[in-house]
Amino acid sequence: MTGRDGHADVTLYTLPYCPDCRDMRRHLTERNVVFQEIDLARTPGAVVDMLKLNGGRRSTPTIRIGAQVLVDPELAQLDAALKEYRG
Repeated sequence: MTGRDGHADVTLYTLPYCPDCRDMRRHLTERNVVFQEIDLARTPGAVVDMLKLNGGRRSTPTIRIGAQVLVDPELAQLDAALKEYRG
């Protein structure tokens, strides 16, 4: 999914040692969802951006789908949010 400006409408904030992050990445890839992954350990300033986005929760994966933000969602919750966003 990409917006009118060509950027991904789905952003996945991850940590390299996070098994849930790997699951989310695989899940999105298997569903052919275009997304931007931001590795919090390797991207300066990304933690601050994620905390602003998710209300200060230090939890990964954090996923932004359009204007909706999910923090460590179950796969069914992610699928529902993607379906809702796609319309």
